[in-house]
Amino acid sequence: MTPLSKKACWFLFAVLACTLLTLSVSPWSPIVIATLFVFFVILLNGMDTLNNIFFFSIPLSFELSLPGLGEMMFPSELIALVIFCFTAVNLMAYRKLWRTNDYHPVSGALLVLWCALCYATYESNLPFVSIKSFLIFTLYLTTFYLQWFVYRKDAALKIKHAIWYYFAGLVIVCLFTTIKHASIGFDRQMAMRVPPPFFSDHTIYGTCMAFFIPMLYYWIKTSSSLFIKSFYIAVLALFGIAIFTTYSRAVWMSLIVILGVYYLLQLRIPIKKLTTGLIAFLLLVLVFQEPVVEFLSQNRSDSKSRRAEVSDQLKSVGNISTDISNLERINRWKSALSMFGSKPLSGHGPGTYQFNFIPFQRPEDKTPISVSRASDHFSQGIGGTAHSQYLLYAAESGLFAIIAFAVCILLTVREAFNLYYESTDEKEKLYIKALLGGYITFVFHSFFNNFLDIDKSASLFFIFNAGIILLAIEKKRAILLTKTTHSNGN
Repeated sequence: MTPLSKKACWFLFAVLACTLLTLSVSPWSPIVIATLFVFFVILLNGMDTLNNIFFFSIPLSFELSLPGLGEMMFPSELIALVIFCFTAVNLMAYRKLWRTNDYHPVSGALLVLWCALCYATYESNLPFVSIKSFLIFTLYLTTFYLQWFVYRKDAALKIKHAIWYYFAGLVIVCLFTTIKHASIGFDRQMAMRVPPPFFSDHTIYGTCMAFFIPMLYYWIKTSSSLFIKSFYIAVLALFGIAIFTTYSRAVWMSLIVILGVYYLLQLRIPIKKLTTGLIAFLLLVLVFQEPVVEFLSQNRSDSKSRRAEVSDQLKSVGNISTDISNLERINRWKSALSMFGSKPLSGHGPGTYQFNFIPFQRPEDKTPISVSRASDHFSQGIGGTAHSQYLLYAAESGLFAIIAFAVCILLTVREAFNLYYESTDEKEKLYIKALLGGYITFVFHSFFNNFLDIDKSASLFFIFNAGIILLAIEKKRAILLTKTTHSNGN
């Protein structure tokens, strides 16, 4: 894009300054100023610069209350709306996703998921709640995943830039939060209160940092400058401290799972055998669920005990007898399954679990922290999650949504394994492992929490997904080009 003349730049600067002066007393002034700034960036430097600013802003964004409209994450959701408009217009105009060279089954699975959510919204018993949830998913799917397939030129490199800019913003947040937590002695009881205003919860904060542990290893191994390498090592230590002091068991476990996945990569086991083994394991657990439940019932480690050490907290993951947190999570899972059983095809509607699950709780499953009625505080959306992305999709959006989501994950992991096995470049293999490792942390964490309705985590899930799929598309395109060249040569 051709830069503006100096006269035009000064004119835009004058408009921005006047807006600052005239709207400084209005609650809408941040929106107006940010909007002008966004278009100022587009006119000067194009969409690439805006994308970098966008991903840098995501971890730094905070909740802003707007008169008559509720809350929004500012400025990330405002910029996302601009990128969505540009991407949607280009997508409809050029239909690039439907071209053979740009299509991938994962994109198809995500579009099926989108259609399933659309149908669930139509059938929802709370249409306004579901419409809002559906629009947010559409916004995230477009800005975090589809846009890379529309602007295909150097898309893989642009994804690397976007990941790095998000990381840069997250470093600032992590440094601020860690200093804040250190000032109170890294108190475990205060872990959930230090991430605001940037992150609403310590688990989502830890989840986003876990994405970057494999990526930091990749940057450390591939950095040529000693200074840059030292910087990444220092950040790895900072993230390590921050993740440990979130005291989030699911985040800790997700990092342990990465080591298991990397071990499987080294064994070079075909993905079909891995899939068969996983299915066989799940079937065995299902068949022998009574002995498994009996074994887990003997666990008495409590994560909430003030004297609980790290080993106790990790052991408490399997405590289904006395750990209130685990028991309540099981209650939410059973409620989600009951909701799915009542409306298996359409679900109850995106975003409606928090309002619908209360009557689906069984008395014997309730705990002292269970919600029994929708109070005013609860009706605002606080305290009603399913604690599982998979079960949430089943309860809210039905069978087709959960199948599409599972297929998306399985195909993405398969592509990452195949890319790693086929690559002969060590640097590329490290990058593939970094993308897969970050992606796996979220896939595992999704069994215990649901974070795809939050831009801070949804952005990382979709962009790591897109990074793997674009590498696969480029690899297949290179193979086809080589075959075509050889055929023409003969």
